[in-house]
Amino acid sequence: AGDGAVDAGTIPLSIPERGALALTQRDDGTLDIADDRGTVYLRGAWAEALVDEAGTERTISTHDGCVGAWSALPAPWSDHPRFADGEGWTFACEAEGGLGLTWRLWIDRANGALLSDVAIRSAEGSPERTALRLTPLISTGPDGGLFVGGDAARHRILDNGADLFRETEAFLHYPNERRGALLGALPIESRGDVVANWNHAISDLDGHRHWIAGALEVRRSLPTFGTTLRGAGLLDPATGRRGLGSFFADCALLFAGKPLHPGDAIPSETIYVDPLASDPLVGLERYADAVGAWNGVEVWTERDGGRPVPNGWNSWTGSGSTGGLGTSIDQTIMEENLAIMARELAPFGVDYFQIDDGYQDAFGDWNSNRTRFPDGIDGLSTQIQAAGLDPGIWIEAFVVDETSTLATDHPSWLRDPADAALAGALVPGAGQRVV
Repeated sequence: AGDGAVDAGTIPLSIPERGALALTQRDDGTLDIADDRGTVYLRGAWAEALVDEAGTERTISTHDGCVGAWSALPAPWSDHPRFADGEGWTFACEAEGGLGLTWRLWIDRANGALLSDVAIRSAEGSPERTALRLTPLISTGPDGGLFVGGDAARHRILDNGADLFRETEAFLHYPNERRGALLGALPIESRGDVVANWNHAISDLDGHRHWIAGALEVRRSLPTFGTTLRGAGLLDPATGRRGLGSFFADCALLFAGKPLHPGDAIPSETIYVDPLASDPLVGLERYADAVGAWNGVEVWTERDGGRPVPNGWNSWTGSGSTGGLGTSIDQTIMEENLAIMARELAPFGVDYFQIDDGYQDAFGDWNSNRTRFPDGIDGLSTQIQAAGLDPGIWIEAFVVDETSTLATDHPSWLRDPADAALAGALVPGAGQRVV
């Protein structure tokens, strides 16, 4: 390979129908991710970190002003047997002011994916700094781009809680949509127009390849996966394909960054990239299995010899504004619903009966209100179990009414409402505070 490129060759995967992954590394600290047919999916990618130096932000990038070289990883990526089979490389570079990056990549045969992380280093004797964002994989600009198929306009992006701090709402996006307000308002930016928390899937409606990317862990940052599309898409002159102009795997160290002390290093999360999924939903299942293995999680359906997916009813049901009960609940209403659940739905496998907002004395005082629930939640719980159902209860643990007993007895536990760390994340209502 010319132009200072180092062809790592093609690495066969343990899933034969997927072919092989291929990396082409360049001396300038960038690489291409392709398959064994020469089809490039992510072009000219690099890693970078954003730091704060005495109030001035500075980007350290493997491909710009950070001088280094590639080398083979001397040991497997992980001691876990699922992630031990593969081949890996490191690009270590040094920048001005005693800063450096260590970028690691691992072609994981068992999972059929590429793993990547980046760490920012500070040499002994360097000044104190703050690491704001770590990006183990980014491709943008005329020499970059994400090419899932032949026409980026024919892509659809499934997010995982876009612009939210939760994964309970997932949306399907056109690739040229614009982001909502929340992520763009955070003090450390997560980049892209379509942005997903933790993972996303990009499906090519016309092709046989689909792109899956996600974090294997969430230990020190909020990983987000962002893309941009401008006009008809970025043209690859060699193939005529049009792709997404940018891909960002950002790990924002919310809310105010983390101190980078002299002699220390801060690593990003480990991200997982699968550009060869033949089906987007199967690819997401494979990614989920990798997350479970990485974190040592036994999923619910595999516990105790196998359990069904939890299902049931809760009293909120969309709140009072949508025809649900909302907070207008009491013991009689719950007992009437319990009787119907046990008679009409339990025989078909419904197993949970959850008491939602409205049972408590106050936010912060999560005991039952004895006027509305004279037998207490323990008494209602006994009835639920006697009916053959599992009781559940809702709690918003970090929000406290200023008039609650907790707030009166422990004022030092409450955060100042003006604290900047809460901006855009936990915004309590009128008369409320945050633990």
